[in-house]
Amino acid sequence: MISVLYIDDEVINLDLFDLTYRKEFKVFMTDSPQEGLELIDKNPIDVVVTDLRMPEMNGIEFIRKVKEKNPAKNCILLTAYHEPSLKNDPEIQKLLFKYMLKPFNKSELKSTILQACK
Repeated sequence: MISVLYIDDEVINLDLFDLTYRKEFKVFMTDSPQEGLELIDKNPIDVVVTDLRMPEMNGIEFIRKVKEKNPAKNCILLTAYHEPSLKNDPEIQKLLFKYMLKPFNKSELKSTILQACK
């Protein structure tokens, strides 16, 4: 079963992700990017899905830390804010498997997670 780590500082989003995908993926969740890094070190995580705007560290900073240790790990960035500068920044695009807007479409995100595992 594909394992997915989802990081979001809003508990309601974590609950929604879990309810949506727990039958399809092994879901790891946390509201703390630091805890997310620890989960990656301790568990076989296939794909990382992270929110962009979080107080402890933003999603881009988190993905950079993930890529330092796991350059091949595919990371999906979710955000409720349209950020054209992120979509157009070549350095950031190299870090991301995909940039997606919230609220996520269940089938589109599932498809993206499956593609990220190929």
